[in-house]
Amino acid sequence: MRRRVYGDIGKALKCIPVERPQDLAANGKGSLKTIGMRFIEINKESPKLEDQIVESIESDTELTLKEPGLNSFQIESEYKFKILPKVDQSVVFKNVINHLGVGGSIGIFPEGGSHDQTDILPFKAGIAFMALGTAVQHNVPVTIIPCGLKYFNHNQFRSKVLVEFGRPYVATTEMIEMYKSGDKRKAVSMFLKDIETRMREILFSAPSFNELQAIYMARKLYLPKKTPKYTKEQENDMYQRFFKGYNAFKDHRELKHLIEGITDYRHQLKTLNIHDYQVKNMKLSIIYLFNNLLVSFVKLCLSLLFALPGLFMLAPLASVVGLYAERERKKALAGSDVKVKATDVMASVKVVSALIFYPIYCGLFTLCVRSSDGVMRHYKAAQSRLIAFFYTDKVHDLQLVRKELKQQVKNIVNDFGPKLFQNFDKLRLVVKEGSRPGSRSNSRSGSRSTTPFKNRSRAASKGDLHADLGLDYKDQLEMERAFACLTELENI
Repeated sequence: MRRRVYGDIGKALKCIPVERPQDLAANGKGSLKTIGMRFIEINKESPKLEDQIVESIESDTELTLKEPGLNSFQIESEYKFKILPKVDQSVVFKNVINHLGVGGSIGIFPEGGSHDQTDILPFKAGIAFMALGTAVQHNVPVTIIPCGLKYFNHNQFRSKVLVEFGRPYVATTEMIEMYKSGDKRKAVSMFLKDIETRMREILFSAPSFNELQAIYMARKLYLPKKTPKYTKEQENDMYQRFFKGYNAFKDHRELKHLIEGITDYRHQLKTLNIHDYQVKNMKLSIIYLFNNLLVSFVKLCLSLLFALPGLFMLAPLASVVGLYAERERKKALAGSDVKVKATDVMASVKVVSALIFYPIYCGLFTLCVRSSDGVMRHYKAAQSRLIAFFYTDKVHDLQLVRKELKQQVKNIVNDFGPKLFQNFDKLRLVVKEGSRPGSRSNSRSGSRSTTPFKNRSRAASKGDLHADLGLDYKDQLEMERAFACLTELENI
């Protein structure tokens, strides 16, 4: 709250400042030098030596460590140290409890800090002290509303964020009586466990970032080609089911194989620098690709015409903010044990910078900003079509791989969904096909062909040929490509 801009915004939002010892750490005078287990030149405070926490100071030349710490220190080496003052949080808890006792409400981040991991961190005990303390002192039950924040590209401006609220929770009478009788440790532990369970009901968690991205891709592959207009609640519910299903069956052999296939597919998309939706919707006709490439190039030029003035004006500001945000990210990453890439810090820096400077530019550069969006959109479209124009076979293979993965995702969902969810068929948002995907009858009737009669006969018999000839997956791709070429030749 003492920092400029950050503190001003916090005060305007009526935030309650909570200081930590590390926030008030001051550099100690001189340095520490080990001689066996003895120290010289040390103040009688509570310093932190690397990851060593001091328990007590016996004299000017001797101290006792509270615990071994993460890093060992070398004999005859000198160390800088920080002095961490003891912070009394009783005033914070008192004000919060009084506010809750009169029917007020607060928002709190129980993890105690921001991070970019794929799972939640252990909750701090403060939320339990506030809720149970209010129930004991004011005889007022405190209702906890879990709130999940789901970011998509959270270090980019105007990226999406999804806010979801979970089931309300109130501490049990047993916990309150336990807390009142003096067994606070057990009451707090039970309270935090229940809160974590409620939070996990609305959060997307995965063991690793790669698995998290694979689950997102699986959900995209599961949707039909012509995706219905789902509500945000329906989209979020579908994500929730996919994550719950993965965490329940992640050790299953078929699911592991599917995740490996999706990961390889994502790497191929990254290599070609195109997106899944472009592979999904792209037509590989040479004439069609050339026409769309020409249209994308014209739209790109028109967008640049309006966007270039704004891009030139905003480039210095964007460069300075970007460099400053990157410096703060590296600084936060070096000083944190819970951050993976520290992109959340970049987001904070960019938001503060935007709050200061963006209103100045907002009225002048609205058209430029909108045109910049058009430039990127048309550039990506032109880029994907240019790649498809020169690497038609490769994109065709990707479409076949996507089709195969889509089929596998549907099979996995149809097999495991009823085992995990009751009334699965009634609750499902994507309607199940009349027969099992991949069957011979479905492959004949499920595809709609606009080719001549003889081509339709040939297309309908491809599944029979694959089965009769005993082709492996790679040979099937080659045969699919041959049938596509024959179709194009006959259309000419």
